[in-house]
Amino acid sequence: MVISIGKNELYQMIMRQLENLLVFDRKTESDELREIMDRALVDLEACFSKLSHFYLWKDGVLVFHPFHTCQNAVLIYLMSRVALTKFNNQSLAERLYFLNKILHSIDIFYEVSLPSVWYCDHPLGSVMGRASYSDFFFFSQNCTVGGNYDRYPSFGEKVMLMAGVSIIGNCHIGGNTFFSTQTFVRDQDVPDDVVVFGRSPDLSFKDISKFDLDKFKVW
Repeated sequence: MVISIGKNELYQMIMRQLENLLVFDRKTESDELREIMDRALVDLEACFSKLSHFYLWKDGVLVFHPFHTCQNAVLIYLMSRVALTKFNNQSLAERLYFLNKILHSIDIFYEVSLPSVWYCDHPLGSVMGRASYSDFFFFSQNCTVGGNYDRYPSFGEKVMLMAGVSIIGNCHIGGNTFFSTQTFVRDQDVPDDVVVFGRSPDLSFKDISKFDLDKFKVW
């Protein structure tokens, strides 16, 4: 994977953002931050290499553009996860999570485990909460995934959330599903292979094979 501005420049940018916007001690934290970024970049490449989104590829080469904010939001989230799970550094995980909110208006808590392969497009205002996610998960702006009385959704593979979708509570979301704009699901299951419309409890399911959705897919 090629980094459009270079790995060292990327590291310097993230370090300065933490230093200027939050709190960062170069003397004690810079080496660990670099290791965290390096490990997160491995996870990022593994994720993006499974996707076909045209912003990710140039002449058959996978290119990471940190100034493409959707891509950068994925990296900062991955760094927060690595800080927590690989380095047991909750303090740095918290600051990276906070940095993602500042830069991208996205809320993905560092304890939330998104799948190995996922992507977002124009994700401003989205909150990805505690849930069981599967690969090829996608969301857009103003989407919410969260709990209801400590019950949380679970997702099959290949789920796409368009703008303004909310999925709350005890829901099992089937694989190969597409949620149309402003769909609201609460404590209700969704079958496989459907396009979903409406608001719980009055959801409408349509056979996904009847729709041409290739232009929306990122895999």
